Amino acid sequence: MAYKIPYAVWTGIGLVAGALFVVLGQPLAYFMNERVMVSLDVFLFGYVVIHTFISVVKEKKYPKLNRGMFGLWVVMMLLMIFSRSDYVWPFCYFIMFGCFYLTDFTEEEQEDLYQGIMNGVIFAFFCVPGILLCVPAV
Repeated sequence: MAYKIPYAVWTGIGLVAGALFVVLGQPLAYFMNERVMVSLDVFLFGYVVIHTFISVVKEKKYPKLNRGMFGLWVVMMLLMIFSRSDYVWPFCYFIMFGCFYLTDFTEEEQEDLYQGIMNGVIFAFFCVPGILLCVPAV
């Protein structure tokens, strides 16, 4: 029961803060969908931080890192964040994809994840141009 308390507290804080950011955060993120995405990203990442903290401190389970891919992820995401654009979404991708490196996958789960990502890329490769052909030119 004690492990559920941080999740409950974060849920309350995250819902209130997220709703306030969506309603009042226009100076930081102009578009409504960007504010919703940032709110959800921070809200869900809070759960990842709590889970990782409990796993490491209380249960003494440390995540294994693939150092090569982790380094590549850090470099690419930092380049996106510190690029010349003023967008917030690269920071959100930095957080979301970083969570993959805190998840302890078996070899079979890693292969399934890789195949799922590749299937999504192939699907998008064919669907996006098809959708664009259906949209009338303005």
